[in-house]
Amino acid sequence: MNKKVKGLVTTVAVLAIIGLIFSVMATPAFAKEKVWKLRGQAAWGRGIVQLWGATERMAQMIDWYTDGRVKMELHTGGELVGVLEEYPTAGAGGIDFGIGCPCYAMSRSYASPFYCDSPGNVSGTEKIVWLYHGGGLEILQDIYKRVFNAKVFPFSIMTAEVFLYANKEIKTLDDVKGLKMRAAGLRADIMQSLGGSLVVLGASEVIPAMERGVIDAFEVSNIALGQEVGYLEAAKYLYFTPRKTNHSMLLVAFNLEKWNSFPKDVQDKIAEACHDTLLWTLSWNREADVVAMKTAAEKYGCKLRLMPESVMREFNEVALTLYANKAKKDPDVARVLESWEKFSKEWGFAAPFVDLLDKTGGYFGQMIPYSEMKKRIK
Repeated sequence: MNKKVKGLVTTVAVLAIIGLIFSVMATPAFAKEKVWKLRGQAAWGRGIVQLWGATERMAQMIDWYTDGRVKMELHTGGELVGVLEEYPTAGAGGIDFGIGCPCYAMSRSYASPFYCDSPGNVSGTEKIVWLYHGGGLEILQDIYKRVFNAKVFPFSIMTAEVFLYANKEIKTLDDVKGLKMRAAGLRADIMQSLGGSLVVLGASEVIPAMERGVIDAFEVSNIALGQEVGYLEAAKYLYFTPRKTNHSMLLVAFNLEKWNSFPKDVQDKIAEACHDTLLWTLSWNREADVVAMKTAAEKYGCKLRLMPESVMREFNEVALTLYANKAKKDPDVARVLESWEKFSKEWGFAAPFVDLLDKTGGYFGQMIPYSEMKKRIK
């Protein structure tokens, strides 16, 4: 082969290789991925770690799980739209997503607060299993699709709320009757039915109201959040329920059209990120609550008490009667209650053993204290 032919062959080969490289680079595997930049609002501010910390974690997880393809620009309550208008504004397309608590949707969906801390509700672990294995998530998403034109996901589960912060000791139902208290949502309806004197106040107003004697008691979220905002300084008694505990959740609702614009793999990754953030927050909140209990007792002199059984029995009876009456008129409420009953029949056998998964036995530390062990040494 002469030099001209060899040169021509070499040139053709080089051009072929260059062409192959460019053709490979132009394939989807090497193409630049589309990035969605979403803008939305949470119903709270950055100062409340138990809420904002979980919100930031969810946005980070979505970023990580989608390999940076979905970026969430977070705004605090009131920055973009009115507080508690996050869900409807997201559904209408005014923002890409809205973040809040299920009870914030109570005026539009009475069934929504059943996913919050509603009396007689399912406990935290039960709620997680019900959501992902018992049909609870499908019902929630159907409600938010119809009511708000949104695709909703839980991303945080709080620990049980302090049943009641109080400046008066509660021993019987008579101590509840006439008690001036701040309550919201379903619990307000129930407390009023028990004879409590309800005072309508925002969560930020309870501390000065307690100091001035405008109210004697209030209920707002879990003890870790209460520590953050100063509730431990405002109450002498912190009452917890001796029965089934109820756990509220935080939700993110995406505008439905925006959600449908994502490819299936991105949708799956967002769902996975919200699920895993929810599991992360369960442990995170429990740790914070235990630390807050110690602070409440040692620093502020709060008395941690269990609500008397007789009071809780009456409270739950009133709650269940209220729910039954609401279910007659509201098919979504009936749907949730029926789902809980079905869930109980299918999963109830495990309940005694679930309670053993993290049982303290009523005390912290070893079964037998080390100081006692040493006494047995001969």
